[in-house]
Amino acid sequence: MNVEGTFVEQRLGRSILPRFHAGFSIGTVAGALLGAGMVAAGISVTVHLLLVAIVIGVGGPWAVRGFLTVTAPAHPDHQPSGHPLEAWMEPRTLVLGVFVFCMAAIEGTGVDWLGVAVIDGYDASPASAR
Repeated sequence: MNVEGTFVEQRLGRSILPRFHAGFSIGTVAGALLGAGMVAAGISVTVHLLLVAIVIGVGGPWAVRGFLTVTAPAHPDHQPSGHPLEAWMEPRTLVLGVFVFCMAAIEGTGVDWLGVAVIDGYDASPASAR
């Protein structure tokens, strides 16, 4: 997202990356509120996910119709190599990938188990623990 946002900023000639991050945060909060509302309303996970998939499938293409298409920068740092997986075998990329994976696993575990702890430890409803 950051690389894409940087290319768009270059084409626009102004800073918009903070808006990308704000959109991600707003989407996260909206998704959590929607999920809590569905649980409170007693709607099954299957129905919830099907409804979300339909909304995204129909609304997604409509919502991005005005987005800029991104092309490669005019002055790339280096010429692309012949092998498509070469970048993934770069030691720095591997270290960064392991780091991001660990952080995502830690965050996901915390978020998942926090709800269970609130439900089991404080007898909260599943909707409020979401």
